[in-house]
Amino acid sequence: MDTSDITRSYIIETARKYGFQRDTLEKVIRLYQILKDMSGIPLFRDCFALKGGTAINLVCFNLPRLSVDIDLDFTRFGRMPELLPLRKEIKSALFDLLQSRGYTVGKLGKELHTLDQWTFNYRSIAGNNDHIKMELNYGIRNHFLPVVSKEINLDIVPDAGIRFPTLHPCELFTTKINALIERRAVRDLFDVYSLSQSNMLSTLREREMLKKGIVFYQTIGVEGTARKEIDLSGIWTSSLPESEAS
Repeated sequence: MDTSDITRSYIIETARKYGFQRDTLEKVIRLYQILKDMSGIPLFRDCFALKGGTAINLVCFNLPRLSVDIDLDFTRFGRMPELLPLRKEIKSALFDLLQSRGYTVGKLGKELHTLDQWTFNYRSIAGNNDHIKMELNYGIRNHFLPVVSKEINLDIVPDAGIRFPTLHPCELFTTKINALIERRAVRDLFDVYSLSQSNMLSTLREREMLKKGIVFYQTIGVEGTARKEIDLSGIWTSSLPESEAS
């Protein structure tokens, strides 16, 4: 499948078939195409692992919800100053790839010490301006479990599927649970609930590893600041309408 295959009729028919919102479905199909392009380029394939809600919903559960950002962890070793030339090469190659596909670089990007974040704009099949956000995290380069190559096969695209490096499922959900603790977003609660209703990470060894991973990520903190207490009190109330939470 190619970006040129994204026609108005295909998006409308597929959205109706699976019950998804049209513009969001188009964004996920475009996101898949970007990952497909990146999977064929060693510079990306050998340096990054997919993580977050997109990894969970594309790799683990086949789209119970549509996650619309691309979040990647850098997986090569090295001190940050030593990585600067490689980061510049990655940025240049990524921009060239996206621009060759008709995207334009948005103005909302930021390039920090351990994080690069950009938006790539496009015109949707409905004629609306939209964008895909991509985040490259260079801060967490040593993962506690090995990165795995996972298949992505989606019913929404007439495609044979791809393989893409992804965080180990245990580490993937460890980071998701910690995201739920930190930001208390409904999307994170949904993903964690999906895990609880599945057969994934169901053995005693996997559950113990998941617990240790949560403690590990909470200890180092999202920004590298050590924590001594884990506060779960706000997850329930922040995920409900105000009338139900009180």
